Amino acid sequence: MAARRDVKEACVREALKIIESKGVEQLSLRQVARRLRLSHQAPYKHFASKDHILAEIIRRGFAKFAEYLQRDPKTPNPRRNMRLLGKAYIRFALDYPLYYRLMFSSPHPNPRQHREMAEHSLASFIILRDRLQELSDAMGAGMNAEEEAFFVWSTMHGLASMLVWDHIGGLHINGQPLTDSVRRRRIVHVLNRIGDGLRGAMLRRFPPG
Repeated sequence: MAARRDVKEACVREALKIIESKGVEQLSLRQVARRLRLSHQAPYKHFASKDHILAEIIRRGFAKFAEYLQRDPKTPNPRRNMRLLGKAYIRFALDYPLYYRLMFSSPHPNPRQHREMAEHSLASFIILRDRLQELSDAMGAGMNAEEEAFFVWSTMHGLASMLVWDHIGGLHINGQPLTDSVRRRRIVHVLNRIGDGLRGAMLRRFPPG
């Protein structure tokens, strides 16, 4: 039994190496087997197809992502909890850029055929939605937490993608390189703007006067 698990884990690790070096398009179970010096059929004992091993990798990515999102203990302050969630999102993207790309910027296997992958993806979204609901309840705002979760997630994805792909790495500010401290200020600025957007959503529910 242990040997079977070892082969499965080795296949997942090798698949990640192939994706990292050659791209997800070049992934195949036959190549995994060849690089591990296994029989061509060995990976098929654990994964029915390329989509199955890719779904398992993405599932693991979302599981780790959810772990990051819940790593910081919640505080009595719902606004601070949202800020901690935003920082955890960025930490995960920077700590696991390959997983992040596969989770958010690559075509996924059909979620109807890979339920565990889909469930782990949804679980991460639910963490965000529930934190927003806690914020809404604390403020007595009646915010639509699910709608606002889409707003927050899409904004954070844009920021995280820019950082992971380093789209702004070559830019200069007033002739000076974009330093780590400037990057941090940019992250804080985006988090502040998300906070502004959420406050605006709550004010729209209860307009002044």
